[in-house]
Amino acid sequence: MDQSKFRAPRNLKASATFSSITRPALHMTGCIAIGLCEAFYCMGPDCKKDSNMNATIISQVLEKACLAVNMKGGNHCLPRHLIIAADNCTRETKNQWLATYGAFLVAKGHFESVEFQFMLTGHTKNELDQRFSAIATVLRKAPVLETPQEFVEYMTHNIAPTLGSELHCEVMNGTWDFIAWFKELGIQMKGLTATHLQPDSNHLWRFMLRKHVEASEVVECHNADWENLPQDQNDVALVLKQFISSAAPSQPPQLVMPANLHRKLEPSRLRAAERRVWSEEMLSDLRKTAAAVAAEPWRHFAAQAWLEQLCDDNEARRALIPPELSLVFMDGEFQDHCLLPDFEDLFLEDPKPRVVTVGPAPANRGRGMKRPAAAAEDPVSIKRPAAAAGRVPLRRPAAAGEAIAAASRVEGEAERAPANAAGIFARKPGKAEPVDSDLD
Repeated sequence: MDQSKFRAPRNLKASATFSSITRPALHMTGCIAIGLCEAFYCMGPDCKKDSNMNATIISQVLEKACLAVNMKGGNHCLPRHLIIAADNCTRETKNQWLATYGAFLVAKGHFESVEFQFMLTGHTKNELDQRFSAIATVLRKAPVLETPQEFVEYMTHNIAPTLGSELHCEVMNGTWDFIAWFKELGIQMKGLTATHLQPDSNHLWRFMLRKHVEASEVVECHNADWENLPQDQNDVALVLKQFISSAAPSQPPQLVMPANLHRKLEPSRLRAAERRVWSEEMLSDLRKTAAAVAAEPWRHFAAQAWLEQLCDDNEARRALIPPELSLVFMDGEFQDHCLLPDFEDLFLEDPKPRVVTVGPAPANRGRGMKRPAAAAEDPVSIKRPAAAAGRVPLRRPAAAGEAIAAASRVEGEAERAPANAAGIFARKPGKAEPVDSDLD
């Protein structure tokens, strides 16, 4: 989302004054689990926006979606296939680290397949962009917001969730370092993104178990360390398509994670990601901002305390505190008793269109068919409303010559009548005086 909407502190009356000082921009990221929940996370300005952020947010949203499903009760459960729609940003989503995260979810048994869909450039707008537009409209009316917590509280109380979804607005103080964690697997994927020399890349990645790959397809292995491993039906393979609408894969399936390889990953070795370290100049500017917003007439003491604490933590390189995760580390088990919804019940029956008939042309080839006349027994007529009793009927505006004549008559009457006579007012240059109806 546009980071300019989240510069803190925010004060509409002091927009001109605050434009000359350095205000850090908060990071706002959203994720929608369609039909279950929508979550928006506000992160500090020194929190890195990378694959660690997206992997942490997806893990958080999966836990919220699982909780929402459990609250429904009955035979509801998470779907067996996960589709993640994202843009083509290589820093955050379209890279090997988030691809490894998708393969990890399949290897743990949470989903039968995890699919990443990357729309073509210029066509990446989706439901989340509409929600960001609603957030920007709401924040435009906020008078004063000093800290990230105030931003989140204002959004919670002024944004309506979409139908059938729960709204979650939270402050995320840090992310988990999935990149360093996945490096222990020794996996490297090349060719996932476009380059200047090779601008065409695959826009659909699908991670699935070997047993779900079509029997006619042969899963290729290009890792020398895995060549001697026996083929296991629980191996994770990668199926690629150039476009989402492509009928066939762009290349044979690739082995990306042999069975039980994910067992090397110990949850206890997953650490918090480091914060972005600011320069001395940046820290000095932010401390000046803290003093400026606390001065008269603004008196934003909460913003001053937040900025000073932020500078102290960044200067001391204190570790960030990410949210707790549990679902992604558990071994998933598919519930065979879960029933998928009947999709035919989710859509209304289409209205029947007009019947199209083809016949001979009519004998009357005049200017066109006439509208059928109204029924004789129930005629409809429109009459001009009668003038109300005792009221002067409306007249057409007088022509220029008549207006001059009326003004002349008024002047003649004014010479013979007192100055305060009824119906005669002080004359203004260029305008004719109003005259009583008896003078006509």
